[in-house]
Amino acid sequence: MSRRSADSTILGYFYQFDHTILEILRSADTQTVHVERLEDIDVEDPDSVVAIQCKYLPSKKYVPSTIREAVIDMLDDYLIRCQQDRPVTYRLFSHCDGPPDRVAQLDLDGLKRLLCFENHGARVVHYVERGITDDQLSGFLRQFQLIPGPVFPDQHAEVLESLRKLFECSREVAELLYYSNALRVVVELSSSADVNRRATTKRQFINLINTEEPICSAWYLRLKGSKAYARLMKSRIRGLDLLNPQKERLIYIGKRCMSAYQNEVVVADFIGALVHEHYELNRSLWNTKPITVVVDGDKQTVDRIKSLLIGSGIDLNDGYETLGFSPRAFRRPPVINRTGNRRAGQRISLASYRVRLLRAETYQAHRTEIQAPDSAFVLGHDDPRKLFDSQRTHVVPITLLELSVASSILGGASH
Repeated sequence: MSRRSADSTILGYFYQFDHTILEILRSADTQTVHVERLEDIDVEDPDSVVAIQCKYLPSKKYVPSTIREAVIDMLDDYLIRCQQDRPVTYRLFSHCDGPPDRVAQLDLDGLKRLLCFENHGARVVHYVERGITDDQLSGFLRQFQLIPGPVFPDQHAEVLESLRKLFECSREVAELLYYSNALRVVVELSSSADVNRRATTKRQFINLINTEEPICSAWYLRLKGSKAYARLMKSRIRGLDLLNPQKERLIYIGKRCMSAYQNEVVVADFIGALVHEHYELNRSLWNTKPITVVVDGDKQTVDRIKSLLIGSGIDLNDGYETLGFSPRAFRRPPVINRTGNRRAGQRISLASYRVRLLRAETYQAHRTEIQAPDSAFVLGHDDPRKLFDSQRTHVVPITLLELSVASSILGGASH
């Protein structure tokens, strides 16, 4: 598959995901939306069903061959469901290149022509092979709608605007928080092994996406890219003032992140960069609190990271972890020397330590004895909230494992 073809295929998935989000948000309280059940989207209420297929084919013209496969799928489904009590409306929502003049108003003859085609050199007349009568074809046409869809960016903008209005937030928050959560929920629904679990109501969906922090899936990162994700995350962190230097800030480097690198030097450099950003001598104000870093690694790995930091001139506090952990010593603030005058703002010229650093095993064993952080930034952990007991901790999952991207998110956002 060519790169252009692959990109088009991926956009097709996102186009369907976005349209699914819109259909859920537009649904009534009495309706249930099924994802990837019989059609791409089925919107049901007690009296009727709307079965929707969604296609994004920007490089293809609106001609019968372009929509033939989708129409045949819907026709075959109609023949099964037309005997049911609830009427089914079949809606083909598609974007192609140009207007749908040749297929927008399908009549019986046009439908029959569409159902005649070549397959591996053999002529196929689908309605003859299936024994479909004219009355059945006409019945299908009465229930069939072809709706030309907008280009991908326009529909995506409509999704973001709908979320912005629903949650009364900025577009940035709608994009990073609510859209990332909405995309994750739709993907999870569509991929559930149990078809009966691929359903939601509007209220259930809103409750699922209305969370404190974005839980970004690989799909979201694939759509937005790591740079855009980092930019949005950094802006949100700054807007919520989560890296305020007077607050207790914790960075948790999870096992998945450590496994991705298996290199103590890279992790030590990452921690060192954070220290220089958030507790730099002769620049940080006297009341700045040092960050706490928790590393989910074995003793040998974490000891090596500590040695590298000390060797680079960064003194640390580990609460005597290697001798016998002391929560009291770990909580103790650094002893500092100040420089400058009070009016201009006194700076830290010397500190007994500049970062707290622990293994995850030690932190979890003693976390009730350690002051809960105001904000915690978690890399490479599947369930970040479970790491912290206090409800006062604002937990920020950082989905990407790349420490360089995490550094750009967490750097430069302090005061």
